Amino acid sequence: MIMAECGMRVVRGVDWKWKDQDNGEGSVGTIVEIGKNGSNSSPDKTVVVHWDCSTRTNYRTGYQGFYDLRLIENATIGVRHTNILCKECTKSVDESKQRGIEGMRFKCIKCPDVNLCIECYMMDKHDINHSFLRFVDSKSSGVKVGKRTGAVKKIAKGVFPGARVVRGIDWDWGDQDGKQEGTVIDIRGWESESSRSVANVKWDNDVTNVYRMGHKAKVDLTCIKEAPWIDYYPSHLPSVGDIRDDLKSSSCRFQVGNQVRVDLDIEVLKMMQDGHGGWNPRMGEYLGKVGIVHRITDKGDIRVQYPDIQNRWTFHPDALTLVSVSNRFKTNDVVEINNDMRIVKQFQKGHGEWTDQMIQALGKRGRVLKVYADGDLRVKVDDQNWTFNPSNVKLVKLDESVQQDRCSETSSHGEMALREKFFKAISSSNIAIIRDITQQSPNIVNSINKNSNTPLHEVSITGNVEICSLLLEAGADVNKQNEEGSTPLHLALYNSRLEICQILLDKNAALDKVNKEQSTPLHIAVEKNSPDLVRILVDKFPKAMNMRDGLMNTPLHNSLMKDYRKIANFLLAQQCADMSLSNQKNFNSLHISSLKGNITATKTICEHKPVLLNKQKDDGFTPLHLASLNGHFTIVEFLVQKGADIKIENKKKQNALMLACSQGHIKVAHFLITNGASIDEKDDRGDTCLHMALNSQSQQKMNSLRSNVTTDSWMKLKDDLNLSDYSGPENLLLACYLVKNGCNLDVKNSSGHTPMHKLNEKSQKIISKYAKVCRICEETRPDVTLEPCNHKITCFDCSKKLKTCLECHVKITSKVHDNLEREMNENIDYYKEKIRSLEDTITCNICMEREKNITFMCGHQACSICSTPLKSCHICRKPITKKINTF
Repeated sequence: MIMAECGMRVVRGVDWKWKDQDNGEGSVGTIVEIGKNGSNSSPDKTVVVHWDCSTRTNYRTGYQGFYDLRLIENATIGVRHTNILCKECTKSVDESKQRGIEGMRFKCIKCPDVNLCIECYMMDKHDINHSFLRFVDSKSSGVKVGKRTGAVKKIAKGVFPGARVVRGIDWDWGDQDGKQEGTVIDIRGWESESSRSVANVKWDNDVTNVYRMGHKAKVDLTCIKEAPWIDYYPSHLPSVGDIRDDLKSSSCRFQVGNQVRVDLDIEVLKMMQDGHGGWNPRMGEYLGKVGIVHRITDKGDIRVQYPDIQNRWTFHPDALTLVSVSNRFKTNDVVEINNDMRIVKQFQKGHGEWTDQMIQALGKRGRVLKVYADGDLRVKVDDQNWTFNPSNVKLVKLDESVQQDRCSETSSHGEMALREKFFKAISSSNIAIIRDITQQSPNIVNSINKNSNTPLHEVSITGNVEICSLLLEAGADVNKQNEEGSTPLHLALYNSRLEICQILLDKNAALDKVNKEQSTPLHIAVEKNSPDLVRILVDKFPKAMNMRDGLMNTPLHNSLMKDYRKIANFLLAQQCADMSLSNQKNFNSLHISSLKGNITATKTICEHKPVLLNKQKDDGFTPLHLASLNGHFTIVEFLVQKGADIKIENKKKQNALMLACSQGHIKVAHFLITNGASIDEKDDRGDTCLHMALNSQSQQKMNSLRSNVTTDSWMKLKDDLNLSDYSGPENLLLACYLVKNGCNLDVKNSSGHTPMHKLNEKSQKIISKYAKVCRICEETRPDVTLEPCNHKITCFDCSKKLKTCLECHVKITSKVHDNLEREMNENIDYYKEKIRSLEDTITCNICMEREKNITFMCGHQACSICSTPLKSCHICRKPITKKINTF
């Protein structure tokens, strides 16, 4: 296929019907825009062309099967055939300056060493009686073009040397032109990026410069007086967007059973066979003889069977000429059926097919009832009607009287249940009967069977392409739904009938239809993991991306949940994808990608929808919770780096660390703790992460982890956890790590159990060995968290006098005790003692009732009443020389 690309230079093509929009045949234009699905102005399979004369509009490049344009120049988009030189151009060019052919290349079939550029080819260099292969670019397969002898030529014209021009639509060069006209001096390339893509112009103000005419799809100039370029052969140029230009597609004009022959010279055939079945000297004996297509290879080459030999030859498809058989037979001709059952079976494929009842017709004569458009024959043998490949019959010449007798015969089908026979014919792929019945009763193509399926539904299940096309041509409803709500496209997708899908899509099958499960065709394409079909469906109907099925899942949800990463990445790359939509279980796309461990999808979603980073489901789970629960370390690491809150709790008051510990994901737990996760938080049942690390499921995971890694990996893990000295059971490693990092062994849950209540004495001793002790007294366990550094290195009693952390020497702003109740009681006792001390200071020591208000010279005090009779101090016994009132 010649895919349209911006910057290509084109002329009018085979289906042109737009009069002189291009300023007349031969005028050249530039493709500046490619059509897209959903666009009202320039839909898919169309392009926008800016003609050199300034007209600008869109044209068909496959839209509705029409091709308005031919490609005349693609050197403008950088096409080059490296190291392949033009035989004519290089004759007068120094070897050091020779360059590979730029743009399309033409290779002589008869003279393998002759390659021509498009200019030399169109200027009739080399022998014009020789046939050539056309190569659109360096990756394309050669396509045979006819001889130039006698072919019609046209003049290509536009912005070429000698043309008069003014500034054009993409002009952004200020007043270089002096707002005047100019003359094109020559056409050249833009450095090494492209060739023949810029025009060198001398303006009337004597300024000379180069301007874009196809480079980067820009058009800087408008032609006010065209100049000729070359005389070209329109029929030798490819149609833009035409799949028929593809080498493999050239084989599509053949079908199994077609009659073909080779009309080429033997030397030409030898060359064409290279890479297409090779050459055998015996092939030369069959030039000009008629053979029958036996098979079409995956590469598109043709296997041909000749009547008098057992061998089959493989030919390049362009070496063969299709022999028309439709004119050889007419209605009422008498024909004889081939009596070789093996050959008949082979040639019946795709031409009425083979049934065992046909044996009775072999070797007999019959009368042609009808000649189908594809050349197949409806033949009456005895009282039975059969559809035969014309290759399976030969014409019998009879005198006129016998022919008249044959013509007087009449046929009768008898009474039968047409519908039942029709569906049976579909299930057995009996094309002949299907054709007969559709002609007798056209409406039968939309009838339904006991399963509420139409014939098109049934064919979508079985996958017979020929019957599908036949039914559609007969008027079958492509969007009819059965009792389950499925259209033929739904069923074709369910059954992975890709060719049927493409045919239905070409017939505008609806992409918004939903079945009883509310699934669109796109949902099913995702479910069947078919990236190519997903791409086609999205291109045709982007809105389907955000349609939800019965479980409220979008196609994106399903691709992520099933871990079809290629499809998921494609859907996420589409601008219309709504990543924030949630399904019935309240999962959005980030929840699912985190759950499944899809790091690529997670990064994409976070980039486009950062608001989803801490989004909680109905049960309170965030993406970080789901990734931690399932042990997806790379996801956890990425989410935390992006700012995911590790302190958020779900509805059960569980944070990410608890969930990781509950499943024995030690690497995730280590990462979360390193990044500030609290190890002493409790869930709604009072369990800490240590309780969870010692449950049976977590311990099983730890055993499984050890059995699935090498000894070196296990040792590295212990080193990373700073537990290189650990030699206990594998299932206790996580618990020991948590305890070593300060997890409280004595905290009880709501059932009154400590984390180790189910462990035996040996296991308890192993874990207790890693419990930390106060850095100061070295007796009790640390139970005070110092802020802001969050180190836990001392007990409550020893922490009272600390001003800076002993670990990092950061100034302490606050101290948080693990047992707040004890801390509060201690504080109450402390303040009570303070109050008592204050009371002792202000109350008279003699009466213990009144406040002190008399001070002696020794400094001691008493109340005024108790001090009146005193001669000496009641405390130090010194004589009282003076009593001073205090207030």
